[in-house]
This record gives sequence, C-alpha cells and structure tokens, in this order.
Amino acid sequence: MYAHPRTVKDVNDCLFYHSLEIHGLGTINGLWNLIGRLDDYIGGVDVKGRRVLDVGCASGFLSFEMEKRGAEVVSFDAESARDIDRLPFAKSLYSTNRKRWEDEFNETIDRVKRSYWFAHERIGSNAKAFYGDIYNLPEELGSFDMTVIGQILVHLSDPVSAIGSVGRLCSDTLVITEGMLATEKPIMKLCADPDKGPDWAWWHLSVGLYRSLLKMMGFGIVKLSEATYESKHLGPTKLHTIVAKRDPKLSQGSDLRAW
Repeated sequence: MYAHPRTVKDVNDCLFYHSLEIHGLGTINGLWNLIGRLDDYIGGVDVKGRRVLDVGCASGFLSFEMEKRGAEVVSFDAESARDIDRLPFAKSLYSTNRKRWEDEFNETIDRVKRSYWFAHERIGSNAKAFYGDIYNLPEELGSFDMTVIGQILVHLSDPVSAIGSVGRLCSDTLVITEGMLATEKPIMKLCADPDKGPDWAWWHLSVGLYRSLLKMMGFGIVKLSEATYESKHLGPTKLHTIVAKRDPKLSQGSDLRAW
C-alpha cells in the first residue's frame, strides 16, 4: 500500500515546496520556509510516541520534523494530477486542454515527490509515504493518534469532504493549519479573484464552520492560534492553527479572545 522509496541523486531534479536543512548541503530553499516553526505550525502538540498522518506532505518538512521528535509518521499526498482540483477559469489550460494540463502538472507533482525522497534518504527517515485521493483515504491505513492538515484545504474544491475523510482515521488529535476567517458564522469565502485568479485558491473557512464540522465528527476545539510564515510566492503569510480533540465535552471558545 505504501510507496516504494525512490533513489534521487540530483537535487536539480527536485522541486522543494518546503525549505529543508540537509547535512552536507546546508539549507535548500523551498516555496515555504517553516524551519524552526514546527511548534507554531502544529499548535505545540507533543508528537512523541504517536502515530501521525501528515496530510499534504509535499517535500516532507513536517513529516521529518515530527519524526525527529519521536513520532511514527505516514506522509500523504496526491498520487497524480487527476487528484488535483483547479478553478474553472475559461482560458486556463485546465479548462481548454485537460490532458495537456495533467501531463504538465504530473511533472510538477513528480518533482515535488523527488524532493521528498531526496531528503528522506539523506535525513535517514523511516517515514512511510502513501499517495492517493484525499477524499477517499482507505481504512487500511489504520488509525492515527494525530492527523495534521497543513495548508492543503485551500487547494481543494470540497474541503468539507476532505476533513471528513481525514477525521475518520483520527483517534485523538486533529490539527488544521490554514488561512481562516475570524468569525463564528459558519461560512466559507472564495479566495480567487474571478479576473485575476489564482486558479489554485478555492476557499477559506471560518472558525465557526470548522467548529461545527469538527463537532459533527466528535471533536472539540481546544486551542486556536495564529502565526506568520515566509512564503516565496506570497511573502509573509498569516496562517491559523486549530487543535481539536476527539472529545465533544472539551471546553470550546476560551481562546477566541485572541481573534
């Protein structure tokens, strides 16, 4: 079920979504620099001894850092371009020639996978990787003490179903880090400008909508936080982190004053 580890010799064959520090190579710069920011990104949750699913692993920064702290990690990402959603802009290649778009984007996906395996080997990681459809994660993956959804929901046409798919496999702690709307109204907002795009930015969900969805799934929010991270293409970017526990009796709302 898990991907067979790949041997990638040339760093130039890779596309690094995350910046990574690799012994002998120093820092390899990626589109997002989360180095030294794991605690902020996952809400300070202790991962030692826990089985963790890293959803939207990309180059693997979160997977490798959580593994260093004692977690047993399964890294998940899309198998191919067929698992990727794009907004239906009329003149986009996605809309005018889907086959060509898939061929081109599959190369991008593969270059990101290469960055994961390039780092995986050199870091000496034991993390396992599973590639597939986020909306239909198989039960064969088993149960996870903790699942981390990191900046992937904004790229999905149906983030609600994705959260449900991930949540089914989570026995205790669910962490979501995304751009969010700071309101208790259960709403979501389209991110893309209809004239300018980008075609990959679908939705930002509100805290209230997350709260409602998580309650449906048997989770209660125990922590809300925010931090700013460096993005090569977006500049300094504020993201919000929700930590939820599978216990609907847990106190909710006490941290909302931070908003």
